[in-house]
Amino acid sequence: MKYRASATILILLAVGMTRPSFAQSQDTLGVAGVRNAYEQLDFDLTLSRAEFVIRSGDRQAAEDLVEVHTIAALVLVARNQTSAAREHFASALSIDPDLTLDPVQASPRAVELFESVRAETRAQSADPPAASIRYLRVYDPRPAAAYRSLVLPGWGQMYKGQRQRGIVMMALWGTAAAGTVTAHIIRHNKHDAYLDETDPSAVQDRFDSFNRWHKVRNSLAMSTVATWVVSYLDALIFESSRSSRSVVHPSMGVTTDATSNRPSLSLRLTLN
Repeated sequence: MKYRASATILILLAVGMTRPSFAQSQDTLGVAGVRNAYEQLDFDLTLSRAEFVIRSGDRQAAEDLVEVHTIAALVLVARNQTSAAREHFASALSIDPDLTLDPVQASPRAVELFESVRAETRAQSADPPAASIRYLRVYDPRPAAAYRSLVLPGWGQMYKGQRQRGIVMMALWGTAAAGTVTAHIIRHNKHDAYLDETDPSAVQDRFDSFNRWHKVRNSLAMSTVATWVVSYLDALIFESSRSSRSVVHPSMGVTTDATSNRPSLSLRLTLN
């Protein structure tokens, strides 16, 4: 009875570990969390959540980033942090040049600042800048994913957006871990039965049963370790296959300068 109770507890623990517990829901960490904090006038929490969403920008939709930058700018205007608010307005306009600000939802100071930034942005777009080298920083989720898979197999794959692969690896590891614990307890019982056997004709059967479960336990333990290693290496080496990954689409066109009537060549990169 003692070993049965231990087996039940260990199996529940092993299976329970296959489902990570997150302290915050996706709504809290995403644009909805920023929006809710702003509606509750909790400006510190709004900026904190906005910073989190912006730092994970490669995993956010373009319209969500626009909304988060706009909300952060409105909060900063209310706090008289004009320079920081300008940067957020500029970031929002860089994603959506046709963005407008609702005067009903924003203060006159915020609307005035937004219009100023939009005018500057359009002026910069109208004047072709001199040729220069631009660097595009691309977030690589693999190191963070590998760390998560090191803690719990499959978690890193889910972090990279490979949900089905993560669930499969998590289920395989959880099953193998639970099987290892169960086989170990059965092996222990078989070993005790073998040592306690006094009938010479039954000793060999007791030993064979113990030896069989000993091999099963070892095989399941190796499967558990192998699944853990494969999950870690997969999260570290292979890139994310998310269909929502940001892609740059170039487009080229010829325009005419209104002042000099000379044609000019323009190149536009659209990020979606």
